[in-house]
Amino acid sequence: MDTRTFCLAALLGRDSSGYKIKKRLDEPPFCHFQDTGFGSICPALTRLFSEGLIEVREQAQEKRPDKLVFSLTETGHRFVFDLGKSQYSNEHALLAENRQRMREEQDVDCTDLPGTGEAAALKRTQIPKGVQTL
Repeated sequence: MDTRTFCLAALLGRDSSGYKIKKRLDEPPFCHFQDTGFGSICPALTRLFSEGLIEVREQAQEKRPDKLVFSLTETGHRFVFDLGKSQYSNEHALLAENRQRMREEQDVDCTDLPGTGEAAALKRTQIPKGVQTL
């Protein structure tokens, strides 16, 4: 997904400043997918605003400059809803199309699989040299 989509997801259900959006995107689940910095967040917010998906207002702060607070518009909420609906519909169709194959693969006898520690050791020995692991 792109930074714009992540910004919309971060704004779902709560208004946020750019700093809070960045902070939210640095935490799970967002950080597992993409590293986002202010260099990509600010242009994404500008574009979302120009597309009418978010709105922005200034919020006064004591002894500090006003901060910008972003929120989803009705159009933005609809976009996030439609995106989620589309993704779940596609996943459902994929699972329905492959149901029989998945059932056949599920009938594997797992009684002789290695234990947790053994599986980790086995996995390490199967990784080709030069491949980075998490």
